[in-house]
Amino acid sequence: MRLIDSDALANDLLYDIEMDANALDNADLVGIERERIQFDKDCKQNCVYYLTETEPIDAVKVIRCKDCKCKDKYENFCWMLLREIDPSDYCSDAEWREE
Repeated sequence: MRLIDSDALANDLLYDIEMDANALDNADLVGIERERIQFDKDCKQNCVYYLTETEPIDAVKVIRCKDCKCKDKYENFCWMLLREIDPSDYCSDAEWREE
């Protein structure tokens, strides 16, 4: 799973929809080309609907032990937990390491 900025994506799609609408209004399009632009516009409108109506997940940004200031710089030891850790672990007390 990958987290995205759905608001930014929806705004980009809304801009594209506006451009498609302008193309349909200002051009002398007929037949397949007009249908293709209308189809693209409809698909983008559906995407915007789903992006704005879908419930967001409850995601929390975590700090991995390898980036935490509590981790010993040269060994995989956490000074907060007082034990050896895996660099991909994380905990609720983590704080970004100042480089």
